[in-house]
Amino acid sequence: MSAPTPAPGDDRPREGYYPDPSIPGYVRYWNGAAWVPGTSRPAPKDGESLAPPPGVTPAVEETGPHFFDEEPGGPAASGPAVTGNAAEETGGS
Repeated sequence: MSAPTPAPGDDRPREGYYPDPSIPGYVRYWNGAAWVPGTSRPAPKDGESLAPPPGVTPAVEETGPHFFDEEPGGPAASGPAVTGNAAEETGGS
């Protein structure tokens, strides 16, 4: 089975229930990476919501890049800038 179709503007489908491509009128749980076996069930009526199936852990939300060599608040928060050749200043060669 293929992945569910993401909403316009999304780059990949989010976790949740999507129409089951193999059974018309049913939904199946997508965990963000693959279909979860044994989660196919009749589609809910309008206004009804389905909770994630038991044993399914929600995927971690991606937040973007993290630069561990930078201090929070930008370069100004890390103190004065180092200028010159560090080897010359410490006497190294």
